[in-house]
This record gives sequence, structure tokens and C-alpha cells, in this order.
Amino acid sequence: MSKQKDIYVIAQYYAKPKNPKMTRVPGYMTDEANIAWDERVDVTYGLRSKDLVASKVVINISKQAVEKDSFKSGRSFDELFSYFYSANPKQIANAIRQFGITIGQTTTEELPATSNISPSSENAFPEQEH
Repeated sequence: MSKQKDIYVIAQYYAKPKNPKMTRVPGYMTDEANIAWDERVDVTYGLRSKDLVASKVVINISKQAVEKDSFKSGRSFDELFSYFYSANPKQIANAIRQFGITIGQTTTEELPATSNISPSSENAFPEQEH
């Protein structure tokens, strides 16, 4: 009998120049005002070691735990889940339904927006620390 794998939300962030034509200017990318951030979010079944290394944020939906938060924001599972769920509701809801995970008081037939960890637009994330 194999061990049941957990469901994770992993987020990776990539810095890119706001104006790529200006990168030839010395020091352009050292100014935070010239950097835009791209966010890549995936819902995975199981966690590979390279996902843990490459990701800035990893939350375990099955255990309702924050596995990694490189931003050291001090945000709880509920806050991070709400942020990612509000941005990716179909993807996360499908994983919850498919694997029969219960979040708070929410059943697999209900969307997490009706639980105690409903999405809110107040959570602006990420805030890059320097």
C-alpha cells in the first residue's frame, strides 16, 4: 500500500525589467522601481525537492500548513490560502474536490470561499523583502 501524497500550492516569482530596453543602463536593475514581478502558481500532487528549492512559497493544502515562506511575511496558512485561492479558484477547487480535502468547515462539495478562510482582496502579496 503506497503512502498518500499531499496536495501543495507552490509559488515561484521572477524579476523582470519594466522596460527591457533600459537594461543597458548601468544600475537599472538595482532600482526596485524598475523591476516587475511575475508569479507562477501550481497545484501539485506531492512535492519534489526541486519545487521546494525553487519556490518562494509552498503551502500544504492537505495538512493546512505553510511549508515554506521565503518572504518571511508571517502569514498564516489561512491568509496564504485565501490569496492563492482568490487568484486561482478553479485550479485549487478542483484539487480539493478531486482528493476530498476538507478546509476548515468546508466540505468537498462547497467552494473554500464559504469557509472560514474565504478569499479577500485585502491581502496584497507578495511584498518583496530586501
